[in-house]
Amino acid sequence: MELDKTADAHSGKAAVALHPPDAGHWLCMAQPVEPYRIVLDRTVRFAARVKASQPDQVYVTLSFGRNGRRFKPTRIANGTGEWEELEWLFEVPPDADPSSFRFEILRKSGRPGEALVDDVSVRHVMIEEAWRDEQ
Repeated sequence: MELDKTADAHSGKAAVALHPPDAGHWLCMAQPVEPYRIVLDRTVRFAARVKASQPDQVYVTLSFGRNGRRFKPTRIANGTGEWEELEWLFEVPPDADPSSFRFEILRKSGRPGEALVDDVSVRHVMIEEAWRDEQ
């Protein structure tokens, strides 16, 4: 797997550059979410800034286990060549395994061009804040 820092960051001094994987493969960068950050039956906001040069090039996934099965809600970058925020509010199921959550950034093969990731975050959201964000 090839990952590099690049000066073309959305914020701060560097972003992660995702190099194209070999044909027929995916590049996957995964980070476990610390279990104390996951509260069952609460809303969590997951977000990442992505700069993809093509549609269907970069995917952001929240992967978790529940009742012996794996779930992967996913957002896909538009691929406009500009920084965009891929985010969603997620209601943590009451029977999810808090130690199974991980953030995955995936780059698809066959999509040349720049793909960068920055500002990955996970945080609890209060009901009032979620409502305000939807307005």
